[in-house]
Amino acid sequence: MENGFEPGMSNFRHEDVSPLDLGLGHFGCTHYRRRCKIRAPCCDEIFDCRHCHIESKVICSLCSTEQDVQQHCIQCGVSMGNYFCSKWNFFDDDVSKQQYHCSECGICRTGGEENFFHRCCYSILLKDSHNCVERAMHHNCPVCFEFLFDTTKDITVLPCGYTIHLECAKEMKRHFH
Repeated sequence: MENGFEPGMSNFRHEDVSPLDLGLGHFGCTHYRRRCKIRAPCCDEIFDCRHCHIESKVICSLCSTEQDVQQHCIQCGVSMGNYFCSKWNFFDDDVSKQQYHCSECGICRTGGEENFFHRCCYSILLKDSHNCVERAMHHNCPVCFEFLFDTTKDITVLPCGYTIHLECAKEMKRHFH
């Protein structure tokens, strides 16, 4: 594996495959198939994806004990986050964001569960007034290409029913009137 390819990849001749397709489908993890890894800025370790990172270990900030992911430290007993989602190993002390795990959508959101309806986690204000595009949140923003379903940025639903980051929509409006 010194060439960085999985076993069996050495059969590929570089001249037979476009550089854009080299290794396609042979790398990644259970969450994503891709040909890169990330270095997590918090621990400087390399992971296949951010989900693999959160599935690893947690270190208590008070006593520095490394341990399996859980809400309370096994050494000093501190709560490592006032909000804790055991599904996504997500911690946050700032509960003013009203975090919740939507089991129907399978993701943590902010803004209070009572204010959203699942399958797209739109505001209840839109429930009966938006043009429904199936899985509209399961696409990339058409401007910045970030996946919208798990974005932490505000999104807006366009009149056509598709979604876009609110800031990207505002930026488009500033440039294209």
